[in-house]
Amino acid sequence: MTTSVSSSNSQMRKKRLETLDILRFFAASAVLFYHYYFIGPLQGYWPKTLFIDAAHWGDLGVDLFFVISGFVITLTSEGRSAQAFLAARATRLFPAFVACSAITATMAIMLPGISANNIIPRWIATLTYFPQFFGVEPLSSVYWTLAIEIQFYALVALLIASGIWKSRNDQILWLWLTIAFINQYIQPNIGIERLFIPEYAGHFCAGIILYRIHTGNPPRFTTAALIVSFALISKHVQHIDEWLGGSYLQFFPSLGISLAGPVIAALVFIAAKTPQIGPNARWAAVLGGMSYPFYLIHADLGFWAHAIFERKLFALFPSLVKNVSYSLMATLAIVASVLIAWLVATRVEPGLQARMKKLMEGTPKNADARQQNTHFQ
Repeated sequence: MTTSVSSSNSQMRKKRLETLDILRFFAASAVLFYHYYFIGPLQGYWPKTLFIDAAHWGDLGVDLFFVISGFVITLTSEGRSAQAFLAARATRLFPAFVACSAITATMAIMLPGISANNIIPRWIATLTYFPQFFGVEPLSSVYWTLAIEIQFYALVALLIASGIWKSRNDQILWLWLTIAFINQYIQPNIGIERLFIPEYAGHFCAGIILYRIHTGNPPRFTTAALIVSFALISKHVQHIDEWLGGSYLQFFPSLGISLAGPVIAALVFIAAKTPQIGPNARWAAVLGGMSYPFYLIHADLGFWAHAIFERKLFALFPSLVKNVSYSLMATLAIVASVLIAWLVATRVEPGLQARMKKLMEGTPKNADARQQNTHFQ
């Protein structure tokens, strides 16, 4: 890697990419609107009266998250050992996950007919990120994305430890894209899903490519690599249609499926290239920090707001039936999601992260000091 590229990477590590912070919060908000106003009403978690056709686009917020992750993980892996990389990822993900999942477990126990004896073991298993290994489903339906992220981090750490993540990045990129393309388009179920996460390889590879373009070190055959990445992203969006038994495509035009990858990539690239936003940088950083707990809490808080009124509060206070509409319940859930996300990001998470870092003092010295960009760790 050239001196100019190394200098660029160093400068990026010293400051936040504030527009990516904003984009991440936008992605989390898009997912909320998808859950509350599209898939929720379709699957009966919310009444049909809340259904908004255009909210189906919000599901692409998850795809946007994964592309941003590919970009950011490539950035934060620079100059780190595998041990330091994993330590940084753990302190970034686990504290907010513990806090938000504890809130979710508490909300569940508060509902009539829900037993703490059932929820608490499920919560503990969920904290491993892979509760299915213990024969239980995740405490929240949105936690599946964390398992995908953990697999990505493990793969990157393995490549860092082997010494080829940096020196053979082009070969790694093209090998991953090739394996994923074969799996998704030619020969599915070839026994590589757990290691190479082929359904989301296009997202992560697109982020890696965008980061390398951003730093002036594009991979060989960049355009072709992006095209393959976009094809894989489109295939994933098509899988959503299959998941819903074909009902999804009527709301999601074929053109939208084809353009999903390019549009998401353009958003990430433009955000990364946008100049720093000056006086508003602090609020951008706060929004970026809120995006993760906001994502973790929103879906269950929405369901809980609906359930707590119908199963408990309406019986205790009959007058609420006429005064509290489903639209108001959704609005209250959105406001509560924002407030809880802010409290977790600014009040709870920093303290938990500090304690966790102390517990991991055996990691290489200054491993975290290289990263001023706390929420990009």
